Amino acid sequence: MRKFRVLALLLATVLMVGICSVGCTSNNDITVTLEFWTSEDAESAWWSQQIKINAENPTVELAVNEASKTYPDLGISWSDRYELSLTDYPDTQLEDGTFMFWSFVIDGVEATAKANEATIADGNVIKYVYTALKLDEAE
Repeated sequence: MRKFRVLALLLATVLMVGICSVGCTSNNDITVTLEFWTSEDAESAWWSQQIKINAENPTVELAVNEASKTYPDLGISWSDRYELSLTDYPDTQLEDGTFMFWSFVIDGVEATAKANEATIADGNVIKYVYTALKLDEAE
């Protein structure tokens, strides 16, 4: 009888550990590469780092915010429309009417959502390019 109790206790412990390891922890850690390019035809990224984030639904915004915490000298800020600015490369309109802004691609695919909605996965490369656009070019 004593062997049965010990065996039952051991089995219950193993089951509890197994259940907890599946349901009590979540491995939402991902690593992405975040790059900032000063122009489309630049030879290399102005800034590039691997960024680790932990989130149930990781987005580009979360990766950029983590970079901002880790590398505060970048001077990252967001507008209310989720447009990115960096201290040295602001989201702005020049005197000649040219708009300067940051646009991003994920693994070479142009974004179809704002940074706070664009989901990412482990291993993704998020490439932000400082883009110049004149209104007459867009028409």
